[in-house]
Amino acid sequence: HAIQTHRPEVIIGYSWGGGIAAALVAKGLWKGGTLLLAPASEQMWRHAGLSPPLLSQRDLEPTTQVLTVQGGRDAIVPLPEVRRLHEGSRRSQCRLLVSERDDHMLLSTCTKV
Repeated sequence: HAIQTHRPEVIIGYSWGGGIAAALVAKGLWKGGTLLLAPASEQMWRHAGLSPPLLSQRDLEPTTQVLTVQGGRDAIVPLPEVRRLHEGSRRSQCRLLVSERDDHMLLSTCTKV
């Protein structure tokens, strides 16, 4: 409902919020730009006793673009879980950027202002 009301250009989700944003894309409820930061998608759905939706489970609209940033040393959301989220997705629409030295906080990818 909030997406229809506010009409954002991009949605950003971190950790659990990244899991929610990924589900919106995978289920076709969001068709725009998406930034996922250490998305806890698999953990969130497994906690509910369900299989997590994957970015490859449907043909994404041409307007859908997903960039996922994941820490290679993330002990909270392990990299293999995020790779599974992206498995089989179109690279032209869904990109995974791994920051090898980062953990769940992704501090080395942040810029100080």
